Amino acid sequence: MRQYIIQFIIGLLLLVSAVASAHVSLTDSNRLLPIDTLYEPAHAKQITALNQYLLKNHPDNYKSDIKWHVLHIQSHSKAPQSWVLTRPTHKNSAPTLYLKSLNNSEGFMSIQPNKQEWPINSYHYTIDIENQAILELFVPYIKQAPTQIWNQAWWSQYAEDKSSHLSFAWGVLLTVLILQICLLLTFPLLPKSILFITGLSMIVLGQQLGLAHTWFNIPSPLTLWPVLITVSQMMLLQLLMPLFDKKVPSHYITVTKGLTLITLILALAYIAIGNDKLGAATLLGLILNTFVQAILVLYSLKKRYQSGYFPVLGLYVSMALLALALAQYTQVTQVNQLYAPVIAIATFGMILALLLIYDQISELDLADSGLAAHSQPKAAFAKRANKPSKSQKLQKQLQELEAEHRLLQEKNAIDFLTGLKNRQFFDEKYRNELAISARENKPLGLILIDLDHFKKVNDEYGHQVGDEILKAVAKRFYFALKRPADSICRYGGEEFAVLLPNTNLIGAAHIAKSISDTIKEKPFKTSKGEIRVTLSQGVASFVHDLSCSESHLIESADKVLYQAKSEGRDKIQLAPSKPYLVKAQ
Repeated sequence: MRQYIIQFIIGLLLLVSAVASAHVSLTDSNRLLPIDTLYEPAHAKQITALNQYLLKNHPDNYKSDIKWHVLHIQSHSKAPQSWVLTRPTHKNSAPTLYLKSLNNSEGFMSIQPNKQEWPINSYHYTIDIENQAILELFVPYIKQAPTQIWNQAWWSQYAEDKSSHLSFAWGVLLTVLILQICLLLTFPLLPKSILFITGLSMIVLGQQLGLAHTWFNIPSPLTLWPVLITVSQMMLLQLLMPLFDKKVPSHYITVTKGLTLITLILALAYIAIGNDKLGAATLLGLILNTFVQAILVLYSLKKRYQSGYFPVLGLYVSMALLALALAQYTQVTQVNQLYAPVIAIATFGMILALLLIYDQISELDLADSGLAAHSQPKAAFAKRANKPSKSQKLQKQLQELEAEHRLLQEKNAIDFLTGLKNRQFFDEKYRNELAISARENKPLGLILIDLDHFKKVNDEYGHQVGDEILKAVAKRFYFALKRPADSICRYGGEEFAVLLPNTNLIGAAHIAKSISDTIKEKPFKTSKGEIRVTLSQGVASFVHDLSCSESHLIESADKVLYQAKSEGRDKIQLAPSKPYLVKAQ
Protein backbone atom coordinates (compact mmCIF):
# COMPACT_ATOMS: atom_id res chain seq x y z
CA MET A 1 0.00 0.00 0.00
CA ARG A 2 2.85 2.37 0.89
CA GLN A 3 4.45 1.68 -2.49
CA TYR A 4 1.27 2.68 -4.35
CA ILE A 5 0.98 5.89 -2.31
CA ILE A 6 4.59 6.83 -3.11
CA GLN A 7 4.05 6.15 -6.82
CA PHE A 8 0.88 8.27 -6.79
CA ILE A 9 2.69 11.19 -5.11
CA ILE A 10 5.58 10.99 -7.60
CA GLY A 11 3.15 10.95 -10.52
CA LEU A 12 1.28 13.93 -9.08
CA LEU A 13 4.53 15.88 -8.68
CA LEU A 14 5.52 15.09 -12.26
CA LEU A 15 2.12 16.28 -13.48
CA VAL A 16 2.37 19.51 -11.49
CA SER A 17 5.88 20.17 -12.78
CA ALA A 18 4.76 19.49 -16.35
CA VAL A 19 1.88 21.94 -16.02
CA ALA A 20 4.08 24.50 -14.35
CA SER A 21 6.62 24.35 -17.17
CA ALA A 22 4.03 24.36 -19.96
CA HIS A 23 4.50 27.12 -22.51
CA VAL A 24 3.70 27.98 -26.11
CA SER A 25 6.58 27.09 -28.41
CA LEU A 26 6.41 29.03 -31.71
CA THR A 27 8.30 27.91 -34.83
CA ASP A 28 8.30 28.90 -38.49
CA SER A 29 6.08 25.91 -39.36
CA ASN A 30 3.31 26.74 -36.85
CA ARG A 31 -0.05 27.80 -38.29
CA LEU A 32 -2.55 27.42 -35.43
CA LEU A 33 -2.00 26.34 -31.83
CA PRO A 34 -4.54 25.91 -28.99
CA ILE A 35 -3.45 27.74 -25.85
CA ASP A 36 -6.51 27.69 -23.57
CA THR A 37 -5.07 24.89 -21.35
CA LEU A 38 -1.64 26.53 -20.87
CA TYR A 39 -2.61 29.51 -18.69
CA GLU A 40 -1.55 29.45 -15.06
CA PRO A 41 -2.18 31.84 -12.16
CA ALA A 42 0.42 34.58 -11.86
CA HIS A 43 2.53 34.46 -8.70
CA ALA A 44 2.89 37.33 -6.24
CA LYS A 45 6.12 38.75 -7.69
CA GLN A 46 4.66 38.95 -11.19
CA ILE A 47 1.45 40.59 -9.95
CA THR A 48 3.40 43.18 -7.94
CA ALA A 49 5.50 44.17 -10.96
CA LEU A 50 2.42 44.41 -13.18
CA ASN A 51 0.46 46.49 -10.64
CA GLN A 52 3.37 48.93 -10.35
CA TYR A 53 3.38 49.31 -14.14
CA LEU A 54 -0.40 49.87 -14.22
CA LEU A 55 -0.34 52.46 -11.41
CA LYS A 56 2.37 54.37 -13.22
CA ASN A 57 1.19 54.14 -16.84
CA HIS A 58 -2.49 53.04 -16.84
CA PRO A 59 -4.06 53.96 -13.48
CA ASP A 60 -7.58 53.66 -14.92
CA ASN A 61 -6.98 49.95 -15.64
CA TYR A 62 -5.65 49.15 -12.18
CA LYS A 63 -7.90 47.01 -9.96
CA SER A 64 -6.58 45.30 -6.87
CA ASP A 65 -9.06 42.39 -7.02
CA ILE A 66 -8.12 41.14 -10.51
CA LYS A 67 -6.92 37.52 -10.61
CA TRP A 68 -4.17 37.68 -13.22
CA HIS A 69 -3.24 34.65 -15.31
CA VAL A 70 -0.06 34.31 -17.32
CA LEU A 71 0.83 32.49 -20.55
CA HIS A 72 4.49 31.69 -21.30
CA ILE A 73 5.50 32.11 -24.95
CA GLN A 74 8.86 31.12 -26.43
CA SER A 75 9.78 31.82 -30.07
CA HIS A 76 12.08 29.51 -32.00
CA SER A 77 11.54 31.31 -35.32
CA LYS A 78 14.54 32.34 -37.38
CA ALA A 79 13.14 35.83 -37.96
CA PRO A 80 10.63 38.19 -36.30
CA GLN A 81 7.02 37.26 -37.02
CA SER A 82 3.52 38.58 -36.35
CA TRP A 83 1.05 36.37 -34.47
CA VAL A 84 -2.70 36.70 -33.85
CA LEU A 85 -4.50 35.73 -30.63
CA THR A 86 -8.23 34.89 -30.96
CA ARG A 87 -11.14 33.61 -28.95
CA PRO A 88 -14.81 32.91 -29.87
CA THR A 89 -16.50 36.01 -28.46
CA HIS A 90 -19.38 38.24 -29.53
CA LYS A 91 -19.06 40.69 -26.65
CA ASN A 92 -19.08 44.45 -27.16
CA SER A 93 -15.65 44.76 -25.56
CA ALA A 94 -12.50 42.78 -24.82
CA PRO A 95 -9.88 43.20 -22.07
CA THR A 96 -6.48 44.80 -22.56
CA LEU A 97 -3.61 42.30 -22.35
CA TYR A 98 -0.07 42.99 -21.16
CA LEU A 99 3.12 41.52 -22.57
CA LYS A 100 6.50 41.32 -20.86
CA SER A 101 9.74 40.27 -22.55
CA LEU A 102 12.17 38.23 -20.45
CA ASN A 103 15.05 38.83 -22.91
CA ASN A 104 15.44 42.44 -21.84
CA SER A 105 14.28 44.81 -19.09
CA GLU A 106 12.02 47.09 -21.13
CA GLY A 107 9.06 46.35 -18.87
CA PHE A 108 5.48 45.70 -19.88
CA MET A 109 3.67 46.53 -23.11
CA SER A 110 -0.12 46.84 -23.40
CA ILE A 111 -1.94 45.07 -26.25
CA GLN A 112 -5.27 46.49 -27.35
CA PRO A 113 -7.90 44.28 -29.03
CA ASN A 114 -8.64 44.69 -32.73
CA LYS A 115 -12.28 44.48 -33.74
CA GLN A 116 -13.16 42.26 -36.69
CA GLU A 117 -16.59 42.56 -38.32
CA TRP A 118 -16.10 39.91 -41.01
CA PRO A 119 -16.75 37.00 -41.22
CA ILE A 120 -18.14 37.39 -37.67
CA ASN A 121 -18.09 40.20 -35.16
CA SER A 122 -15.22 39.31 -32.83
CA TYR A 123 -12.00 40.58 -31.30
CA HIS A 124 -8.40 39.51 -31.81
CA TYR A 125 -4.94 40.65 -30.71
CA THR A 126 -1.90 41.10 -32.95
CA ILE A 127 1.58 40.81 -31.43
CA ASP A 128 5.01 41.08 -33.06
CA ILE A 129 7.50 38.60 -31.58
CA GLU A 130 11.25 38.80 -32.16
CA ASN A 131 13.19 35.66 -33.00
CA GLN A 132 14.30 33.61 -29.98
CA ALA A 133 12.15 35.79 -27.70
CA ILE A 134 10.78 34.59 -24.36
CA LEU A 135 7.59 36.38 -23.31
CA GLU A 136 4.92 36.40 -20.61
CA LEU A 137 1.34 37.33 -21.57
CA PHE A 138 -0.85 38.57 -18.70
CA VAL A 139 -4.65 38.17 -18.93
CA PRO A 140 -7.01 39.85 -16.41
CA TYR A 141 -10.05 37.58 -16.89
CA ILE A 142 -9.44 33.93 -17.69
CA LYS A 143 -12.96 33.50 -19.19
CA GLN A 144 -12.08 36.12 -21.82
CA ALA A 145 -8.54 34.89 -22.42
CA PRO A 146 -7.49 34.09 -26.01
CA THR A 147 -7.78 30.38 -26.79
CA GLN A 148 -5.78 30.22 -30.04
CA ILE A 149 -2.60 31.67 -31.53
CA TRP A 150 -2.30 31.99 -35.32
CA ASN A 151 0.47 32.77 -37.74
CA GLN A 152 -0.46 36.21 -39.17
CA ALA A 153 -0.38 35.11 -42.82
CA TRP A 154 -2.34 31.93 -42.10
CA TRP A 155 -4.96 33.86 -40.10
CA SER A 156 -5.51 36.34 -42.95
CA GLN A 157 -5.90 33.57 -45.52
CA TYR A 158 -8.21 31.58 -43.23
CA ALA A 159 -10.44 34.59 -42.50
CA GLU A 160 -10.73 35.28 -46.23
CA ASP A 161 -11.75 31.68 -46.96
CA LYS A 162 -14.30 31.67 -44.13
CA SER A 163 -15.89 34.89 -45.37
CA SER A 164 -16.50 33.23 -48.75
CA HIS A 165 -18.04 30.17 -47.10
CA LEU A 166 -20.31 32.25 -44.88
CA SER A 167 -21.44 34.40 -47.80
CA PHE A 168 -22.46 31.25 -49.67
CA ALA A 169 -24.34 29.92 -46.61
CA TRP A 170 -26.21 33.20 -46.22
CA GLY A 171 -27.17 33.10 -49.91
CA VAL A 172 -28.58 29.58 -49.57
CA LEU A 173 -30.53 30.49 -46.43
CA LEU A 174 -31.91 33.64 -48.08
CA THR A 175 -33.03 31.60 -51.11
CA VAL A 176 -34.85 29.08 -48.91
CA LEU A 177 -36.46 31.94 -46.98
CA ILE A 178 -37.79 33.55 -50.18
CA LEU A 179 -39.21 30.19 -51.32
CA GLN A 180 -40.94 29.76 -47.95
CA ILE A 181 -42.54 33.21 -48.17
CA CYS A 182 -43.78 32.46 -51.71
CA LEU A 183 -45.19 29.18 -50.40
CA LEU A 184 -47.07 30.94 -47.61
CA LEU A 185 -48.56 33.49 -50.01
CA THR A 186 -49.56 30.85 -52.59
CA PHE A 187 -51.20 28.19 -50.40
CA PRO A 188 -53.74 29.47 -47.85
CA LEU A 189 -54.31 25.87 -46.66
CA LEU A 190 -50.86 25.81 -45.09
CA PRO A 191 -51.08 25.06 -41.33
CA LYS A 192 -50.34 28.13 -39.26
CA SER A 193 -47.78 26.31 -37.12
CA ILE A 194 -45.47 25.98 -40.11
CA LEU A 195 -45.17 29.78 -40.13
CA PHE A 196 -42.72 29.45 -37.28
CA ILE A 197 -40.17 27.69 -39.50
CA THR A 198 -40.16 30.70 -41.83
CA GLY A 199 -39.81 32.98 -38.82
CA LEU A 200 -36.93 30.88 -37.53
CA SER A 201 -35.09 31.18 -40.85
CA MET A 202 -35.66 34.94 -40.87
CA ILE A 203 -34.41 35.37 -37.28
CA VAL A 204 -31.30 33.27 -37.90
CA LEU A 205 -30.43 35.15 -41.10
CA GLY A 206 -30.98 38.54 -39.49
CA GLN A 207 -28.99 37.52 -36.44
CA GLN A 208 -25.99 36.42 -38.46
CA LEU A 209 -26.02 39.56 -40.60
CA GLY A 210 -26.22 41.55 -37.38
CA LEU A 211 -23.24 39.68 -35.96
CA ALA A 212 -21.25 40.42 -39.10
CA HIS A 213 -22.04 44.12 -39.42
CA THR A 214 -23.05 45.12 -35.85
CA TRP A 215 -26.25 46.80 -37.08
CA PHE A 216 -27.82 46.20 -33.69
CA ASN A 217 -27.02 44.53 -30.39
CA ILE A 218 -28.29 40.95 -30.29
CA PRO A 219 -27.71 38.05 -27.92
CA SER A 220 -24.93 35.59 -28.58
CA PRO A 221 -25.83 32.40 -30.53
CA LEU A 222 -24.98 30.42 -27.42
CA THR A 223 -27.92 32.05 -25.60
CA LEU A 224 -30.46 32.86 -28.33
CA TRP A 225 -30.39 29.67 -30.39
CA PRO A 226 -31.40 27.12 -27.72
CA VAL A 227 -34.62 29.10 -27.16
CA LEU A 228 -35.36 29.24 -30.90
CA ILE A 229 -34.79 25.52 -31.32
CA THR A 230 -36.89 24.63 -28.26
CA VAL A 231 -39.83 26.77 -29.40
CA SER A 232 -39.57 25.26 -32.89
CA GLN A 233 -39.81 21.79 -31.32
CA MET A 234 -42.97 22.89 -29.51
CA MET A 235 -44.49 24.18 -32.77
CA LEU A 236 -43.64 20.99 -34.64
CA LEU A 237 -45.10 18.90 -31.84
CA GLN A 238 -48.35 20.85 -32.15
CA LEU A 239 -48.27 20.43 -35.92
CA LEU A 240 -47.92 16.65 -35.59
CA MET A 241 -50.74 16.16 -33.10
CA PRO A 242 -53.17 14.91 -35.84
CA LEU A 243 -50.59 12.28 -36.75
CA PHE A 244 -50.27 11.16 -33.11
CA ASP A 245 -54.05 11.12 -32.53
CA LYS A 246 -55.27 7.63 -31.53
CA LYS A 247 -51.89 6.10 -32.43
CA VAL A 248 -49.66 7.23 -29.56
CA PRO A 249 -50.74 6.78 -25.92
CA SER A 250 -51.71 10.10 -24.37
CA HIS A 251 -49.28 9.81 -21.46
CA TYR A 252 -46.36 9.59 -23.94
CA ILE A 253 -47.45 12.89 -25.48
CA THR A 254 -47.82 14.44 -22.00
CA VAL A 255 -44.27 13.41 -21.08
CA THR A 256 -42.95 14.85 -24.36
CA LYS A 257 -44.71 18.18 -23.78
CA GLY A 258 -43.37 18.32 -20.23
CA LEU A 259 -39.81 17.63 -21.40
CA THR A 260 -40.08 20.36 -24.04
CA LEU A 261 -41.37 22.84 -21.45
CA ILE A 262 -38.52 21.99 -19.05
CA THR A 263 -35.98 22.52 -21.85
CA LEU A 264 -37.52 25.92 -22.64
CA ILE A 265 -37.31 26.94 -18.96
CA LEU A 266 -33.64 25.87 -18.86
CA ALA A 267 -32.90 27.88 -22.02
CA LEU A 268 -34.57 31.00 -20.60
CA ALA A 269 -32.68 30.56 -17.31
CA TYR A 270 -29.44 30.22 -19.28
CA ILE A 271 -30.13 33.57 -21.01
CA ALA A 272 -30.89 35.27 -17.68
CA ILE A 273 -28.03 33.82 -15.60
CA GLY A 274 -25.44 32.68 -18.15
CA ASN A 275 -24.25 29.74 -16.04
CA ASP A 276 -22.25 27.12 -18.00
CA LYS A 277 -24.00 24.25 -16.20
CA LEU A 278 -27.38 25.61 -17.28
CA GLY A 279 -26.07 25.80 -20.85
CA ALA A 280 -24.95 22.17 -20.73
CA ALA A 281 -28.32 21.13 -19.27
CA THR A 282 -30.12 23.02 -22.05
CA LEU A 283 -28.12 21.25 -24.75
CA LEU A 284 -28.78 17.89 -23.09
CA GLY A 285 -32.51 18.69 -22.97
CA LEU A 286 -32.52 19.63 -26.66
CA ILE A 287 -30.89 16.37 -27.71
CA LEU A 288 -33.07 14.25 -25.39
CA ASN A 289 -36.25 16.01 -26.51
CA THR A 290 -35.31 15.52 -30.17
CA PHE A 291 -34.70 11.82 -29.56
CA VAL A 292 -38.05 11.31 -27.78
CA GLN A 293 -40.07 13.14 -30.44
CA ALA A 294 -38.34 11.17 -33.22
CA ILE A 295 -39.36 7.91 -31.47
CA LEU A 296 -42.99 9.10 -31.39
CA VAL A 297 -42.89 9.88 -35.11
CA LEU A 298 -41.45 6.43 -35.89
CA TYR A 299 -44.13 4.81 -33.72
CA SER A 300 -46.86 6.67 -35.61
CA LEU A 301 -45.42 5.75 -39.00
CA LYS A 302 -45.36 2.11 -37.95
CA LYS A 303 -49.09 2.23 -37.25
CA ARG A 304 -50.00 3.99 -40.47
CA TYR A 305 -48.32 4.19 -43.87
CA GLN A 306 -47.78 7.90 -44.35
CA SER A 307 -44.75 8.77 -46.48
CA GLY A 308 -45.55 12.46 -46.27
CA TYR A 309 -44.29 12.70 -42.69
CA PHE A 310 -40.82 11.27 -43.26
CA PRO A 311 -39.37 14.79 -43.68
CA VAL A 312 -40.27 15.31 -40.02
CA LEU A 313 -37.48 12.89 -39.16
CA GLY A 314 -35.15 15.08 -41.19
CA LEU A 315 -36.24 18.05 -39.12
CA TYR A 316 -35.43 16.30 -35.86
CA VAL A 317 -32.09 15.03 -37.12
CA SER A 318 -31.25 18.58 -38.21
CA MET A 319 -32.12 19.91 -34.76
CA ALA A 320 -29.94 17.27 -33.12
CA LEU A 321 -27.05 18.26 -35.40
CA LEU A 322 -27.56 21.90 -34.50
CA ALA A 323 -27.54 21.09 -30.79
CA LEU A 324 -24.29 19.14 -31.23
CA ALA A 325 -22.79 22.01 -33.22
CA LEU A 326 -23.66 24.38 -30.38
CA ALA A 327 -22.04 21.97 -27.92
CA GLN A 328 -18.82 22.10 -29.97
CA TYR A 329 -18.96 25.89 -30.37
CA THR A 330 -15.56 26.53 -28.78
CA GLN A 331 -13.48 27.89 -31.67
CA VAL A 332 -14.02 31.07 -33.65
CA THR A 333 -13.53 29.09 -36.88
CA GLN A 334 -16.32 26.61 -36.13
CA VAL A 335 -19.18 29.07 -36.70
CA ASN A 336 -19.82 27.48 -40.13
CA GLN A 337 -20.97 24.27 -38.43
CA LEU A 338 -24.13 26.07 -37.32
CA TYR A 339 -25.32 26.73 -40.87
CA ALA A 340 -25.73 23.22 -42.28
CA PRO A 341 -28.42 22.14 -39.75
CA VAL A 342 -30.17 25.55 -39.93
CA ILE A 343 -30.46 25.30 -43.72
CA ALA A 344 -31.62 21.69 -43.34
CA ILE A 345 -34.34 22.74 -40.87
CA ALA A 346 -35.63 25.41 -43.24
CA THR A 347 -35.57 23.08 -46.27
CA PHE A 348 -37.25 20.15 -44.52
CA GLY A 349 -39.87 22.51 -43.13
CA MET A 350 -40.71 23.68 -46.65
CA ILE A 351 -40.96 20.06 -47.89
CA LEU A 352 -43.20 19.18 -44.94
CA ALA A 353 -45.47 22.13 -45.74
CA LEU A 354 -45.88 21.01 -49.36
CA LEU A 355 -46.70 17.47 -48.29
CA LEU A 356 -49.25 18.65 -45.74
CA ILE A 357 -50.94 20.75 -48.42
CA TYR A 358 -50.99 17.74 -50.73
CA ASP A 359 -52.58 15.63 -47.97
CA GLN A 360 -55.27 18.23 -47.36
CA ILE A 361 -56.09 18.55 -51.07
CA SER A 362 -56.24 14.76 -51.40
CA GLU A 363 -58.63 14.50 -48.45
CA LEU A 364 -60.94 17.12 -50.01
CA ASP A 365 -60.95 15.20 -53.31
CA LEU A 366 -61.79 11.99 -51.50
CA ALA A 367 -64.71 13.67 -49.73
CA ASP A 368 -66.12 15.00 -53.00
CA SER A 369 -65.72 11.77 -55.00
CA GLY A 370 -66.95 9.35 -52.36
CA LEU A 371 -64.81 7.89 -49.63
CA ALA A 372 -66.00 4.33 -50.17
CA ALA A 373 -64.77 4.13 -53.77
CA HIS A 374 -61.29 5.34 -52.91
CA SER A 375 -60.54 3.94 -49.46
CA GLN A 376 -60.07 0.33 -50.62
CA PRO A 377 -57.51 1.07 -53.39
CA LYS A 378 -55.66 3.36 -51.02
CA ALA A 379 -55.50 0.64 -48.35
CA ALA A 380 -54.35 -1.91 -50.94
CA PHE A 381 -51.65 0.48 -52.13
CA ALA A 382 -50.45 0.99 -48.56
CA LYS A 383 -50.28 -2.77 -48.03
CA ARG A 384 -48.28 -3.27 -51.23
CA ALA A 385 -45.97 -0.41 -50.30
CA ASN A 386 -45.17 -2.04 -46.96
CA LYS A 387 -44.39 -5.39 -48.62
CA PRO A 388 -40.95 -5.53 -50.24
CA SER A 389 -40.93 -6.44 -53.95
CA LYS A 390 -38.50 -8.78 -55.73
CA SER A 391 -36.61 -5.82 -57.19
CA GLN A 392 -36.16 -4.38 -53.70
CA LYS A 393 -34.80 -7.71 -52.43
CA LEU A 394 -32.43 -7.90 -55.42
CA GLN A 395 -31.25 -4.35 -54.84
CA LYS A 396 -30.60 -5.13 -51.17
CA GLN A 397 -28.50 -8.17 -52.16
CA LEU A 398 -26.52 -6.04 -54.62
CA GLN A 399 -25.85 -3.46 -51.90
CA GLU A 400 -24.59 -6.20 -49.56
CA LEU A 401 -22.29 -7.55 -52.30
CA GLU A 402 -20.94 -4.06 -52.97
CA ALA A 403 -20.24 -3.57 -49.25
CA GLU A 404 -18.37 -6.90 -49.09
CA HIS A 405 -16.39 -5.95 -52.21
CA ARG A 406 -15.38 -2.59 -50.71
CA LEU A 407 -14.33 -4.31 -47.47
CA LEU A 408 -12.20 -6.79 -49.42
CA GLN A 409 -10.56 -3.96 -51.36
CA GLU A 410 -9.69 -2.16 -48.12
CA LYS A 411 -8.16 -5.33 -46.67
CA ASN A 412 -6.08 -5.87 -49.82
CA ALA A 413 -4.71 -2.32 -49.52
CA ILE A 414 -3.28 -2.86 -46.00
CA ASP A 415 0.24 -4.04 -45.16
CA PHE A 416 -0.45 -6.63 -42.44
CA LEU A 417 2.88 -6.19 -40.62
CA THR A 418 2.83 -2.40 -40.15
CA GLY A 419 -0.87 -1.60 -40.60
CA LEU A 420 -0.01 1.08 -43.18
CA LYS A 421 -1.18 1.14 -46.79
CA ASN A 422 0.73 -1.25 -49.05
CA ARG A 423 2.49 -0.92 -52.43
CA GLN A 424 -0.70 -1.78 -54.35
CA PHE A 425 -2.52 1.15 -52.73
CA PHE A 426 0.46 3.45 -53.39
CA ASP A 427 0.56 2.64 -57.11
CA GLU A 428 -3.14 3.38 -57.56
CA LYS A 429 -3.06 6.52 -55.38
CA TYR A 430 0.07 7.76 -57.17
CA ARG A 431 -1.56 7.55 -60.61
CA ASN A 432 -4.70 9.33 -59.38
CA GLU A 433 -2.72 12.16 -57.77
CA LEU A 434 -0.63 12.60 -60.93
CA ALA A 435 -3.83 13.09 -62.93
CA ILE A 436 -5.11 15.66 -60.41
CA SER A 437 -1.77 17.49 -60.45
CA ALA A 438 -1.80 17.75 -64.25
CA ARG A 439 -5.46 18.78 -64.41
CA GLU A 440 -5.40 21.41 -61.64
CA ASN A 441 -1.77 22.57 -62.06
CA LYS A 442 -0.98 21.77 -58.43
CA PRO A 443 2.31 20.34 -57.12
CA LEU A 444 2.54 16.75 -55.92
CA GLY A 445 5.14 15.99 -53.26
CA LEU A 446 6.79 12.62 -52.63
CA ILE A 447 9.11 11.49 -49.83
CA LEU A 448 10.97 8.17 -50.12
CA ILE A 449 12.28 6.96 -46.74
CA ASP A 450 14.84 4.26 -46.01
CA LEU A 451 15.76 2.99 -42.51
CA ASP A 452 19.51 3.32 -42.08
CA HIS A 453 21.50 0.07 -41.48
CA PHE A 454 18.34 -1.98 -41.05
CA LYS A 455 20.05 -5.12 -42.36
CA LYS A 456 22.53 -4.78 -39.50
CA VAL A 457 19.61 -4.73 -37.03
CA ASN A 458 18.23 -7.96 -38.51
CA ASP A 459 21.65 -9.64 -38.46
CA GLU A 460 22.51 -8.57 -34.91
CA TYR A 461 19.15 -8.85 -33.13
CA GLY A 462 17.12 -11.15 -35.38
CA HIS A 463 14.17 -10.69 -37.72
CA GLN A 464 11.68 -10.70 -34.83
CA VAL A 465 13.24 -7.51 -33.45
CA GLY A 466 13.37 -6.12 -36.98
CA ASP A 467 9.62 -6.61 -37.28
CA GLU A 468 9.12 -4.86 -33.93
CA ILE A 469 11.14 -1.89 -35.22
CA LEU A 470 9.10 -1.72 -38.43
CA LYS A 471 5.81 -1.71 -36.50
CA ALA A 472 6.97 1.02 -34.10
CA VAL A 473 8.43 3.16 -36.90
CA ALA A 474 5.20 2.85 -38.90
CA LYS A 475 3.18 4.01 -35.89
CA ARG A 476 5.32 7.15 -35.50
CA PHE A 477 5.10 7.81 -39.24
CA TYR A 478 1.30 7.62 -39.08
CA PHE A 479 0.98 10.16 -36.26
CA ALA A 480 3.59 12.48 -37.81
CA LEU A 481 1.27 13.28 -40.74
CA LYS A 482 -1.36 15.89 -39.87
CA ARG A 483 -3.41 16.26 -43.08
CA PRO A 484 -6.01 13.62 -43.99
CA ALA A 485 -5.06 13.91 -47.68
CA ASP A 486 -1.46 12.78 -47.06
CA SER A 487 -0.71 9.06 -47.41
CA ILE A 488 2.11 6.99 -45.87
CA CYS A 489 2.71 3.57 -47.45
CA ARG A 490 5.14 0.72 -46.99
CA TYR A 491 7.02 0.80 -50.28
CA GLY A 492 8.92 -2.44 -49.74
CA GLY A 493 11.19 -3.97 -47.08
CA GLU A 494 12.44 -1.13 -44.89
CA GLU A 495 11.43 1.55 -47.43
CA PHE A 496 8.39 3.81 -47.04
CA ALA A 497 6.75 6.40 -49.31
CA VAL A 498 4.76 9.50 -48.39
CA LEU A 499 2.42 11.10 -50.97
CA LEU A 500 1.70 14.80 -50.35
CA PRO A 501 -1.00 16.28 -52.63
CA ASN A 502 -0.84 20.04 -53.29
CA THR A 503 2.54 20.36 -51.53
CA ASN A 504 5.57 22.16 -52.93
CA LEU A 505 9.20 21.23 -52.28
CA ILE A 506 9.55 23.47 -49.21
CA GLY A 507 6.39 22.08 -47.62
CA ALA A 508 7.48 18.51 -48.33
CA ALA A 509 10.90 19.25 -46.80
CA HIS A 510 9.21 20.55 -43.61
CA ILE A 511 7.22 17.32 -43.35
CA ALA A 512 10.35 15.22 -43.94
CA LYS A 513 12.13 17.13 -41.16
CA SER A 514 9.15 16.54 -38.83
CA ILE A 515 9.21 12.80 -39.61
CA SER A 516 12.96 12.61 -38.97
CA ASP A 517 12.63 14.46 -35.65
CA THR A 518 9.80 12.15 -34.58
CA ILE A 519 11.92 9.05 -35.22
CA LYS A 520 15.04 10.44 -33.51
CA GLU A 521 13.10 11.82 -30.55
CA LYS A 522 13.61 8.71 -28.46
CA PRO A 523 14.85 5.13 -28.99
CA PHE A 524 12.53 2.25 -29.77
CA LYS A 525 11.84 -0.30 -27.04
CA THR A 526 12.14 -3.91 -28.23
CA SER A 527 12.41 -7.34 -26.66
CA LYS A 528 16.23 -7.01 -26.95
CA GLY A 529 16.44 -3.54 -25.39
CA GLU A 530 16.33 0.00 -26.73
CA ILE A 531 17.45 0.62 -30.32
CA ARG A 532 17.91 3.98 -32.03
CA VAL A 533 16.94 4.41 -35.66
CA THR A 534 17.81 7.10 -38.22
CA LEU A 535 16.37 7.80 -41.66
CA SER A 536 17.63 8.72 -45.11
CA GLN A 537 15.03 10.63 -47.09
CA GLY A 538 14.68 11.77 -50.68
CA VAL A 539 12.20 14.58 -51.31
CA ALA A 540 10.77 15.67 -54.66
CA SER A 541 7.85 17.80 -55.79
CA PHE A 542 6.63 18.59 -59.30
CA VAL A 543 3.56 19.76 -61.14
CA HIS A 544 2.95 16.76 -63.38
CA ASP A 545 3.01 17.31 -67.11
CA LEU A 546 1.26 14.79 -69.34
CA SER A 547 4.30 14.87 -71.62
CA CYS A 548 6.45 13.41 -68.80
CA SER A 549 6.50 9.77 -67.79
CA GLU A 550 4.57 8.64 -64.71
CA SER A 551 7.77 7.47 -63.05
CA HIS A 552 9.48 10.87 -63.28
CA LEU A 553 8.60 11.93 -59.72
CA ILE A 554 9.56 8.53 -58.23
CA GLU A 555 12.86 8.49 -60.10
CA SER A 556 13.72 12.00 -58.86
CA ALA A 557 12.96 11.12 -55.23
CA ASP A 558 14.82 7.79 -55.52
CA LYS A 559 17.87 9.52 -56.99
CA VAL A 560 18.23 11.98 -54.10
CA LEU A 561 17.50 9.17 -51.61
CA TYR A 562 20.49 7.26 -52.99
CA GLN A 563 22.52 10.48 -52.69
CA ALA A 564 21.50 10.85 -49.02
CA LYS A 565 22.59 7.26 -48.30
CA SER A 566 25.90 7.65 -50.12
CA GLU A 567 26.75 10.83 -48.18
CA GLY A 568 26.62 9.13 -44.80
CA ARG A 569 22.90 8.52 -44.17
CA ASP A 570 20.67 10.30 -41.61
CA LYS A 571 20.12 13.04 -44.19
CA ILE A 572 17.33 14.70 -46.16
CA GLN A 573 18.12 15.43 -49.80
CA LEU A 574 15.90 17.58 -52.02
CA ALA A 575 15.45 17.02 -55.74
CA PRO A 576 15.86 20.15 -57.91
CA SER A 577 12.47 21.56 -58.86
CA LYS A 578 11.54 24.06 -61.57
CA PRO A 579 9.19 26.97 -60.66
CA TYR A 580 5.50 26.43 -61.23
CA LEU A 581 2.43 28.67 -61.43
CA VAL A 582 -0.46 28.21 -59.02
CA LYS A 583 -3.91 28.91 -60.44
CA ALA A 584 -5.99 31.53 -58.62
CA GLN A 585 -8.63 29.90 -56.43
